[in-house]
Amino acid sequence: MKRWLAMAALVGLVGSSAWAQSLVGLRIDGPSLADENTVTFYRVLAEFDSGQEYEVTLSSYLWVSPEQYAEIGLFGDFATYEIPAVAVETIWAYYAFGADVETASLDVTIENIFNVLDVWPAPDSVLVTPPESIVITLSEAADDSTVNTSTCRLVRSVDGVFDNGDDEQIAPAGIVLSDPTHITVELTGIELVDDMYRIAFDGSLPGYALSYTAAEKHVVIVGRDAALEPSELTIEAWVLATALGGSDANIVHKFAGFSPGYDLRWQDAHIGFTSRTVTTVYYQTWSNYRSAADPLTNEYLIGQWHHVAMSYSSNTDLLTLFIDGEVIEQVTGPGGISHSGDMGIGNGAVPAQTSYAFDGVLDEVRIWNIVRGQPDILRDMHRALRGDEPGLAGYWKFDESQGQLAYDLTDNSNHGTLGLDDEPIGDSHDPQWVASTAPIYGISDLDGNVLDGEFSGSFPSGDGTAGGDFVYQFTIARIPGDFDEDGDVDLDDYDMFENCLSLSGPGVTPPFTECLDVFDFDADNDCDLADYAIFAANFTGPL
Repeated sequence: MKRWLAMAALVGLVGSSAWAQSLVGLRIDGPSLADENTVTFYRVLAEFDSGQEYEVTLSSYLWVSPEQYAEIGLFGDFATYEIPAVAVETIWAYYAFGADVETASLDVTIENIFNVLDVWPAPDSVLVTPPESIVITLSEAADDSTVNTSTCRLVRSVDGVFDNGDDEQIAPAGIVLSDPTHITVELTGIELVDDMYRIAFDGSLPGYALSYTAAEKHVVIVGRDAALEPSELTIEAWVLATALGGSDANIVHKFAGFSPGYDLRWQDAHIGFTSRTVTTVYYQTWSNYRSAADPLTNEYLIGQWHHVAMSYSSNTDLLTLFIDGEVIEQVTGPGGISHSGDMGIGNGAVPAQTSYAFDGVLDEVRIWNIVRGQPDILRDMHRALRGDEPGLAGYWKFDESQGQLAYDLTDNSNHGTLGLDDEPIGDSHDPQWVASTAPIYGISDLDGNVLDGEFSGSFPSGDGTAGGDFVYQFTIARIPGDFDEDGDVDLDDYDMFENCLSLSGPGVTPPFTECLDVFDFDADNDCDLADYAIFAANFTGPL
């Protein structure tokens, strides 16, 4: 909105000494980025031939163009409105000093930031009763299709420490968009024991992938490392095949020639896994995933993204093949996986051979040293990982977008080299970096903006850039003796304790497990006077 301000006290603002100077420049001081629905203050600074600058905001003529998503006030207060995605508004300033006139402009990009405004239970809170729900308040209306068990996860620590391999995933009663800006994780009927809990809301962004051409024998050479040679094994990748695939068109390949090892491959429109225990003894499983239109070929698998995975258990000797989270085939092998050779992604043969090469795009390649079941595959297939998940032995996200290295995001750091050398100029065997269209997504708003979720303890969440998980934790610590879980130990709880006491006594186990669960404070498998003394100490009333 255009505003004029006639300033009679111009000399006082600029300084009397400025009258002996000439105006030579004008600039607008302030950030070039602004969030929607915010107010940011900008200053107008006049430069004189003496080299001095003075603030002249109040004596300048300010306006905004095209003034569709913002306006500016007398004091340089730049107010932004709700925007559909990203918009640019230009702040203009006009300032006259005697006969001297200068103008200045500043382009300000207004961003639609989708973040978390509040959460209940509060971060790091200690609850004396389990919550019936977890509620997240968002800054924008969320896209309901992105709110699900893949993008919202609840985990308990089991031992008070997260990410040490024994965390337990909690399946909530439901995850719903209770209104456009609130996600509710429903916990009614879910048993939550005293422990630490972590809730994570996914802010994964689309990234990059690698495009392979079989005729050029494209390959990423990872090399050989013990971390990639586990006895328990799961391989995962997102695959966009563009051709039927020739003989042994590899997605992931780790053995030398016909020596022991394993591979996950795309061949004659089938997904397959082969493992060799010795040079000539091997076993394999192949998908019979066919389209209804053409039962003899897997045209369904060509031209669109599919998540493929296999797992091998050395305990059961069972190999399982998954496509899009479905169990497609299971076979039993001769026992164990032996290992040899470098690992390759897209073409495992070195030197590269066309017969082993893959036509299409690969993304999100993961190697695990554990057997992942169908719930694990389904939970994580549509989201990016951090790289420190328990059991993750190798993770190539392919988001570098350029250069000769595909980084392994785990601590094992088995980085892959594009082509057959790491020279900056590359070689003919280099796959090409492309923008990924694999269905890796996080929670987004109705305009497609992904959650800006990084959380450091204060709201709103985020670092100002779309993408980033919102993660926080809370603790459940019931008050000992609070049988009815109403947050106190009162006469209602005493009535139940008295009943348990009458049914038990020293060395006598009560008939109801609830008595032991709540009132056996000294854990000696009874409810007696020793437990009563502890109950009385915890008694909070009311009487």
